[in-house]
Amino acid sequence: MSQIKRLQTIDADTLQSTAYEPVSFVVDDLLPQGLHLLAGAPKIGKSWLALWLCLCAAQGKPLWTFATRPCEVLYLCLEDSFQRIQSRLFDLTEDAPPTLHFAVMSQQLHNGLVEQIGQFLKEHPQTRLIVIDTLQRIRTAGNDANPYASDYRDIGVLKALADKHRVTLLAVTDHDTFDGAAQLLGKPAPMPILQGVELSLRDMPGLHLLGYGRGTDTPLHRKVRALSQMRLGRARQMVEKLNALGYPLDYDEIAREAKGSVGRPHIARAMVSRGYVADTREAFDRFLADGAPAYVAGERLSMAEALPLMQESGFVPVLAHPMELEKTGALLRHLLGAWQEQGLRGVEVYHPSAGRATPLLDLTARRMGFLVTGGSDFHGDGDRHGMVGCTAPMWARAADDVEKLLQAVEAAEIM
Repeated sequence: MSQIKRLQTIDADTLQSTAYEPVSFVVDDLLPQGLHLLAGAPKIGKSWLALWLCLCAAQGKPLWTFATRPCEVLYLCLEDSFQRIQSRLFDLTEDAPPTLHFAVMSQQLHNGLVEQIGQFLKEHPQTRLIVIDTLQRIRTAGNDANPYASDYRDIGVLKALADKHRVTLLAVTDHDTFDGAAQLLGKPAPMPILQGVELSLRDMPGLHLLGYGRGTDTPLHRKVRALSQMRLGRARQMVEKLNALGYPLDYDEIAREAKGSVGRPHIARAMVSRGYVADTREAFDRFLADGAPAYVAGERLSMAEALPLMQESGFVPVLAHPMELEKTGALLRHLLGAWQEQGLRGVEVYHPSAGRATPLLDLTARRMGFLVTGGSDFHGDGDRHGMVGCTAPMWARAADDVEKLLQAVEAAEIM
């Protein structure tokens, strides 16, 4: 009988008196030293997020509002080519640092990759971040007929975790249109479906109003349709201006790509694809922003017009991403109070723009009696907005807040 190997233990007193190296972070308060897994559904932007993370770390620039520690970075982009990574990198920056390194091929995990990474670290000792995209590319297929089968078993655990925390609401919100939510109405779904719309208002830059409800032919719908038609005319005028400036674009082609209401982001992406600009930010800064050569002013409601319209239509009005208003604490509280008197019911507290201000914003909203909501503001791969699900980890009271929103929508329908 073989001798049992004893457990290696340490008593509490010794543990507390032992000096250990402090945990180091690549991204402060978010990404410490160690192994991490980024999991998500296909085609939601995981590779874009990984590339942006690598770029921020190599440049020493913030990731959202989280500071990074500048370092060398190795990105194993094993489902890409150098040409594709070059294109994506140009979408993010024109000034990529030499401390960011890419590889599109490597050995398998148990057949040379460890040695390859070890050699790289010897040559680049300042490396603090290594990203492997994707994990399955470096694994050796086992006995499963489908090499991804074991991954699905692992992701099943993550799904069970989401079920445990009652993530059971999907709210699809579009800018100045109901088209996204309309595609889901009446179709089988494992969760309640709310209609949502996000209106851009004219009172001040960055002021947007979310509306949540279940009606399908209300005064709000009719007004949004009218605004959408005006928006289409505006988009066509901006394309015509760009054509006159020597940047030819096909409006009908942009409309087909947009599959709905055409806005400036669609035009900006078309300019990137034609090679007129490096990224959508440059398209806005040089051509599409207020005061730029191709800008055409749009028709927008004011807060005083939008709030009663939503109430009349049985929708619950919620202020979108308040931190993008860039107002001080006292002024923001004053605005919230004034809008609350006009009918504002909630505040989108959990949004990528809130960053470290989220706890204080949460406290302010709850003390003032507002509904608390949240969202990723996902606009597509590579966009400056958040990735799907990015606010979920910090939203501890999400289940209760969602239930209160559903109750408010139900009460608004009755009124």
